[in-house]
Amino acid sequence: AWHFRGLLVLCVLASAASFTVPSLFERCLPSPGRAAAGAQITRLSASSSPSDPADLLIIGAGTLGSLLAEQYMAKFPGANVIAETKSNKRHDALAALGVSPRIRDHAPPAPAKSVVFCAAPGGNDDYVGETKRAVSLWGGPKGGRMVMTSSAGILSETDGGVVDESSPIDDGSPRTAKLKGCEDAVLGAGGAVVRLAGLYALDRGAHSFWIKS
Repeated sequence: AWHFRGLLVLCVLASAASFTVPSLFERCLPSPGRAAAGAQITRLSASSSPSDPADLLIIGAGTLGSLLAEQYMAKFPGANVIAETKSNKRHDALAALGVSPRIRDHAPPAPAKSVVFCAAPGGNDDYVGETKRAVSLWGGPKGGRMVMTSSAGILSETDGGVVDESSPIDDGSPRTAKLKGCEDAVLGAGGAVVRLAGLYALDRGAHSFWIKS
């Protein structure tokens, strides 16, 4: 069950063949053609203006964001998708998908119909501020969705019990306070939060420790 007041805790499983990001986000993100009554998909073309609202803005197009971009474009060919990163390291790969890559420090784009904020909190001194910036780049609930990927690490459960969106959080942790502030900013604007239990790929995740051991 999905609830826009706080979503179920999920574990993201990534493999070269089987990972499907839309299965996580399709109930949060409308298709470009039905973002709102009468809304139309914004097709990429030579005449597109930088001020045209993107169908989807992905802020933090790292491992998860790049997978989302790839599979969103596969499901909605020709959609106007912008992928924002701190550097241009992934830009060639993103551009090859038909996505428009951009650097975070450049002038902000026009508010997008839907926004996914999946930038990692590590190395970010003002993560709450970055989250609020992401919300400001969203066109609002009438046009699409705002989704933030948070972490199940803020939950207080440590004994292997079952958790969901109503489970208590660890109020004494500074990391929890930071993430909770971000969640509140998104939820308060009418967006959705997905608390991910972890990101596992072939070369990353808890299993990699045991393989190397």
